[in-house]
Amino acid sequence: MSKTKDNTPAEIRKLSLAVQLRLRLEPLYLPLCFLSFVILDLSFRYIYDFVFTTGLLSYYPMMFTFFWSLLMTCVIGVIPGVAKRITMMVIVSIYAIFNIAHAVGFTIFNNFFSFADLTYLGNGIKFFSFTYLKVRKLLVFTAFFSVFIMGFAAWLSAAESRTKMKTEVISYVAGALVSACAILVIHSTLMEQGATSQMSWSVASAEETESVIYADFTDVNQSMGVSGIYQFTVRDLIKTSGLEEWIEKSSIYAELDAAYAEREDRHNIPNEMTGVFEGKNLIYIMLESIDTWMIDEDYMPELYSLQQKSINFANHYTPLFINAGTFNTEFTALTGVLTPTSGTRKSTYTANCFSWSLPSLFKEKGYAANSFHSAEPSIYDRGNIHRAIGFEEYHCWYNLGMGHYMKDSHLINGFDKIVAQEPFFSFVITFSGHGPYTEEMGTISEPHLQRAIDAANSKGITGEDKNSLEYYHAIAHAMETDAFIGQLMEKLEESGFIEDTVVILFSDHYAKYMSDTEYLLKIKGVSNTDLLCNTPFIIYSKDMEPREISMITSTIDIFPTVVNMFGLDVDLKYFIGDDIFGGNHPGYVMFRGYSWYDGVTYYSADYGDEVTEEILERNAEVVGRVNLSWDTLKSDYFRYLLGK
Repeated sequence: MSKTKDNTPAEIRKLSLAVQLRLRLEPLYLPLCFLSFVILDLSFRYIYDFVFTTGLLSYYPMMFTFFWSLLMTCVIGVIPGVAKRITMMVIVSIYAIFNIAHAVGFTIFNNFFSFADLTYLGNGIKFFSFTYLKVRKLLVFTAFFSVFIMGFAAWLSAAESRTKMKTEVISYVAGALVSACAILVIHSTLMEQGATSQMSWSVASAEETESVIYADFTDVNQSMGVSGIYQFTVRDLIKTSGLEEWIEKSSIYAELDAAYAEREDRHNIPNEMTGVFEGKNLIYIMLESIDTWMIDEDYMPELYSLQQKSINFANHYTPLFINAGTFNTEFTALTGVLTPTSGTRKSTYTANCFSWSLPSLFKEKGYAANSFHSAEPSIYDRGNIHRAIGFEEYHCWYNLGMGHYMKDSHLINGFDKIVAQEPFFSFVITFSGHGPYTEEMGTISEPHLQRAIDAANSKGITGEDKNSLEYYHAIAHAMETDAFIGQLMEKLEESGFIEDTVVILFSDHYAKYMSDTEYLLKIKGVSNTDLLCNTPFIIYSKDMEPREISMITSTIDIFPTVVNMFGLDVDLKYFIGDDIFGGNHPGYVMFRGYSWYDGVTYYSADYGDEVTEEILERNAEVVGRVNLSWDTLKSDYFRYLLGK
């Protein structure tokens, strides 16, 4: 039967009830389509309203919601027949999945999903556990409800005339064009206001306005609040693809030259620690998920003992700028450059010039530079990235002779490779601290679990509830890492390498695999997830007197400190971190979203106390330092600077 819009009431009555209903309600399919899109966006912002500084019904996010919903609805109106219904269901399903993906990301990382995270999604899936999934039921319901409404609208649309009137098509096209123009106007307005309110490295506002958040677009959570799900998705994709950063190289290089020229007199100043380790070997160890509360005489006796004999940085922090926390820290500790939270492709890490990375600088001094980790080279693409950064070879479990890649105690099988050629710079990444802290990772925890339970019980951690069980497993994981540390120090002593080898240990992130963040906040005695980032950092050398450094330090400071102590040849003004012993350290740590902490004041977007002139100046400095580092990496500035 030909489907036309000129069916008479008499003809309609002859049809089945379902067809009659569809014909009578067909005009509602586009309003229902629009409603489905609005519900998806509005419900997501409603459920996570507690995260955003932007109100639920604020002008900009509501305009983005309205015009994106209208744009997609008008486009659907133009598409004919079956293609229309397929398009309707595909679009709404994709965004429903995005809503759930954002919810999962927030549950695990306290940050919504960004396309920049896709670079390492495959690696994260290898460590996925259903214990990480705690998605709000209301969000799942609204996602399915939106899909249901769209499905009903698609069913109604089947009654639409196959031949649209010319005026009807024109109205849909006009609606789509008006919506697209409105979105561009709102985008341009926010960008212009944001550029006026906060320049790249000169001005920072005490309270970030919507325009500042949107123009910068580095705080994923707050950007979502300003943009809504549709505008956020499109803009995040454009930034991550690099299209938004398509600018004249000469312009950005001129800005970077000027910014670095202002740092001329602050860095490269000799101090008491300059060159103290020159010519010595270095074993540079990044500890997977080893937290401050784990370094205890009963939990990790080997690391605890080493800490007592080392320079111990008691107030060290490991900020997580990207959700791939392990890569976040290893990249910064090896290059002295921060990982951008968005707008960066993997090729940035594999194709940029890293002639001033630690492995490259040590090789210039005649060192052998190699990296060691149980995971295969495909994880975080280390096989390629480590080579690009300057390592000669990446060694994984099967060429280290490890019996099982999860067990750090098997890393010692590769000791001869770690110390194979003097002088050596050997970067070692442990694995056993990785979560989840459940029976799922029993290969790691089982051999140590009873000892971990006994040790925890002796400190008052008792019970069989989920948090206590995770605590026991976390300690058991740490014990496996501790076994490697003890074996390594014993081997260095027996072989005589201990006399000329420095051992530096730091963590990739706090014990974030504890599934109850509130419980972890209680363990560490802090009030937010940024302050959870207090992690271990120690430097051991047999001829160095042990001492404790109380200054606030962070991952970005490790690189310049190592450069100074080993007398490496690089101009430190081009790195935003500070030599901890240089006398000019600002004494604060910078977090994602331009938050910072100086041991007394924690500043973030929702800071509620009085904003002093000192805080304003600090905000400007933090914004400047972070953006300077990000722009340096994104533009491949070192290639330009070194003429390579």
